[in-house]
Amino acid sequence: MASSASSSQVPCGKHDVFISFRGPDIRSDFLSHLKRALRQKNVDVYVDDRLERGEEIWSVLVNAIEGSMIALVIFSDNYASSEWCLEELVKIVECKKANQQIVIPIFYRVDPSHVRHQTHTYAEAFTHHEQRFPDNMDNLENWRSVLKETAHLSGYHSSNFQDESELINAIVEDVFKKLEVNTQIVPRSQLIGFHQNFTNVESLMKIESPEVRVLGIWGPGGIGKTTLASAIFDNFLSKFESHCFLENVREESTKIGLSSLRQKLLSKLLDQKDYINMNHTMRRLKQKKVLIVIDDVDNPKQLKDLAGQQLHLGQGSRVIVTSRDKHVLRSGGIHEKYIHEVRELSRKESLELFSMHAFNQNHPIQGYEELSNLTAALVGGIPLALEVLGSHFHSRDEAYWKSELSKLQKYPHQDIQNILKVKLFLN
Repeated sequence: MASSASSSQVPCGKHDVFISFRGPDIRSDFLSHLKRALRQKNVDVYVDDRLERGEEIWSVLVNAIEGSMIALVIFSDNYASSEWCLEELVKIVECKKANQQIVIPIFYRVDPSHVRHQTHTYAEAFTHHEQRFPDNMDNLENWRSVLKETAHLSGYHSSNFQDESELINAIVEDVFKKLEVNTQIVPRSQLIGFHQNFTNVESLMKIESPEVRVLGIWGPGGIGKTTLASAIFDNFLSKFESHCFLENVREESTKIGLSSLRQKLLSKLLDQKDYINMNHTMRRLKQKKVLIVIDDVDNPKQLKDLAGQQLHLGQGSRVIVTSRDKHVLRSGGIHEKYIHEVRELSRKESLELFSMHAFNQNHPIQGYEELSNLTAALVGGIPLALEVLGSHFHSRDEAYWKSELSKLQKYPHQDIQNILKVKLFLN
């Protein structure tokens, strides 16, 4: 997820969340459960687990803080005893002021007033710092200031929750909502002709139904199947316990084999990296509501091996399979009524998409109307080809357009994408 504001106002989005914490207090229990819950929501979390630190590590941490949308600051009993934690907090507050970074304090078994006013263990920590750094009182005052400022922010106090799982759920839901609000707005050019496809697949999802449903999305290469599947995946993944997006199955099954792909899928769904016992796997999957996308299938066996009934997915699970061949989807066991065809763009939509890339507006500039219409007609409503050609012709003169179009007119419609890949991408 990335921000919708300009790069000068918000973090660049290398990570969704940076977590600042005192390792010995929470690493083996609360932190591990929080990380797991966030990652199950597909939230990119940066956590520094290294025990030894130096200048090189600090530069990495600074980059991670600056590149995160949200900073979770977990105040525990001994947080203030760590100079690293306090320096992280200084940087986090800087990013909050300069980049509108979202900062969420979590008071884990510590009273917010202890943090705000540096009392109890926080007073002990500063007594130690004063003894260790008698000539650096300005730095200590800065630490005190950021502690006070952060402790005044709206956050979470563990004593307000019945147990840690309730606390973690509240934090994760809050983080996810904040990330959704700040998710990058899709460029207008990518929305042309997209809405109806999204709505159709969304209706097939029937997200509240407890049945296990396998859906198919098909159409020619470059039509936008993967883009559509990705949008559905991102929009609904929060409603599932586990999820996995298997990309480029056609290519990957050749490279590493279906067995390895299946292992990869199960490892992701069960959050398990070592060898997976199939009997144990089936029992666990039956209890999970999962979302799976299997992208670019060209053989029914791929579909059956990766999304067959033998997986015994939990109630409410959804599987989305994309393919260039509708027959592959049907032969793989997907019912006709659950298969959506991504159709080519209309002539009007094609011209608009092409113009967005060629002229940075939704219609041709004066003098290029005929050439633009001819280009859109040649491509035939394939979004990827329209985008590639539009970018290629951007800022080119009329003579160049005519020369290139005369060459493209020689090739039948189905070969245009291959010509574009060879000629334009390498030009």
